Amino acid sequence: MLDTYGIQCIEAELESHESLHEAFEGVDTVYFLAFPNPNMKSDYDAFIGRCLKNVLDTAVEFKVQNFVSLSTVEVYGRRNGSVDTSTIKPRTEYSRAKERADRMIMELSKKDVKVGLVRSAVAIGEYDKYLSLNLARMAAEGRVIIPQFERMSFSHPVDICRSMYSLLKSNEDIKVINVKSFDCSSFQLVTSVSKYLGSDPEILGPGLLRRSKFPAYTLHQLSEHIFLEREEGWKRYDYEPSVDLDSASKEVASWYRKREEV
Repeated sequence: MLDTYGIQCIEAELESHESLHEAFEGVDTVYFLAFPNPNMKSDYDAFIGRCLKNVLDTAVEFKVQNFVSLSTVEVYGRRNGSVDTSTIKPRTEYSRAKERADRMIMELSKKDVKVGLVRSAVAIGEYDKYLSLNLARMAAEGRVIIPQFERMSFSHPVDICRSMYSLLKSNEDIKVINVKSFDCSSFQLVTSVSKYLGSDPEILGPGLLRRSKFPAYTLHQLSEHIFLEREEGWKRYDYEPSVDLDSASKEVASWYRKREEV
């Protein structure tokens, strides 16, 4: 997919400091999105201690000017059902690892590297195998088992990318922006995707005899139904969500149909 956009791809082994040299040669900005997926069993400590450390050391060695990393709003605490951005209080192994990684990355600011952190709500959209694909599959089959929530925040990759790019416009040494694309209830999410699939599924909550097809961590995220308030800082970084529930649902349904045709 990257090739079609004219992006040069260089393979590198993150555990090998030397293998990163070619990728960092002549680079002034690094966008860091590599992190073990929470739906897969991963050794976060090993990744942070070896892979992330190698990337950060190489960034300093090659005098990178900007380092923008993707994190998660799950590093924050909760207050009245919403994300409390005034407290760092990760509650899972994954979010604790993300918070440790954030702290390591922010240390780059002491070495003349401008740091940007994008903390995103739960991802949804094309190519997402964990939430989007399973949601569309269940909707097409006519029965969706999903934790019930009144409102929850979701982030589309386009808005995540736009927010990562927007941080470069600031001269601050460390920038943090919390992003989402839209909010919706579980009923709205299912019915919106189902509309574009031409289906009218039964919508149920998980129960003793009803198991969801979402993988474990995605199911946990939906059960937490994390809600992120609109950020005042968006104006400062010239960021505004561009994807809504309707367009995201249409995209997910179209992607699912193409997969099924293949």
